[in-house]
Amino acid sequence: MSKSISSSDKEAFKQAFTGVTSESKFVRQMYAIAKAYGYKLDKFSVKQLRFLAHPEALKNRYKSFTIPKKSGGTRIIHAPHERLKYVLKLFDLLLRTVFDTHEAANGFVNDRSIVDNARMHVQSNFILNVDLKDFFDSFDRNQIKMFFYKHLTQGNEKLAFILASLVTNPFVVDGGERFTLPQGSPVSPYLTNLLCKKLDKDLTSFAARKNVKYSRYADDITFSSQQNVFDQSFMEDFKSIIKNHRLQLNPKKTKLQSKAYRQEVTGIITNQKLNVRRAYVKDLRLYIHWIEKYSIDQAQNMFLDHYAKTGRTLKKNARIQNVVDGKLHFMSMVKGTQDPTYNKLRVRFRAAIKDGKKHHGQEIEVLSDEEAEMVINNHFQEVEMEKTLDLLIEGKWEEAKERISPKT
Repeated sequence: MSKSISSSDKEAFKQAFTGVTSESKFVRQMYAIAKAYGYKLDKFSVKQLRFLAHPEALKNRYKSFTIPKKSGGTRIIHAPHERLKYVLKLFDLLLRTVFDTHEAANGFVNDRSIVDNARMHVQSNFILNVDLKDFFDSFDRNQIKMFFYKHLTQGNEKLAFILASLVTNPFVVDGGERFTLPQGSPVSPYLTNLLCKKLDKDLTSFAARKNVKYSRYADDITFSSQQNVFDQSFMEDFKSIIKNHRLQLNPKKTKLQSKAYRQEVTGIITNQKLNVRRAYVKDLRLYIHWIEKYSIDQAQNMFLDHYAKTGRTLKKNARIQNVVDGKLHFMSMVKGTQDPTYNKLRVRFRAAIKDGKKHHGQEIEVLSDEEAEMVINNHFQEVEMEKTLDLLIEGKWEEAKERISPKT
């Protein structure tokens, strides 16, 4: 069972950390981080480290599959073998404890979320959204090795290579095989933030020179300004910085938004205040109405029929009460717990659930106040809003808690 550690304990661990100059020292640090966060680590040794780092030693090292995107198309996920996954999770905790990200990075960072990423761009006359192409595939083993060489292993190149091999895997990229970061590994998201720290520093300085605001959530880059400074000169300078960091832009997802139209940052409306789309609230009202008027089974069938007609993808075994509960808590993250629309819908939903238990004799689980507080305070460290909602909708709270970075 994992636990969080206090800021003082984290700082003490960080100050005592002097790098890992050998494989045996890395193993000892992994045991130390496991103990600090309440994880068990059995039979992890230098031999096991080398075994897990070898791309061909572990059968089915990664299982690759595709999942549909709500915006269309598919996303490839590479899920690591359970043994490897556990070690990578601890390595992720070590990196999070020892290294800080740039303040402009809002994805996969303790106590930051897509809400924080959007908040700084509220009431801007112009917002430029840019997407980085093939984000995880952009970081290869050699680049990661050099990062570990400079910042983690104190110049031990062999160990840096072993650790880079531990966190990467050979995949087919642009027609050829390359060792890159797997999207689906627990260590990849935060590690990309560390690899992008210089990028964030350069783009923050660039934004200051142009008198605009800058933030990044994983591969989503956002600039905002009161003046339309996003001309050809701006884009050329911006592209030059991106190129210098061996990254590429996705021109299909570059979008300039003015205040005359709906402005969104990482899926959240930012024109006058943080908000969700009207369709989001409309769906919530409809689902709550069904729960109020019909039995939970009837409401579930109507929900499934409705969702099928929208063409959107629904997770297997999703229940209407979990969908409503998750959407309500996400609304509270965006609009605030004092928002009247949120509170009216929340009261209606709670009353409908209680009435459903009374009249239909069914045990319908919803989030406790403690779980709701966890969602609001800690946030879910996911790439997109859809992943946050998917965890809530499925009601997979143990899995969700594992994905949340320990609160510091």
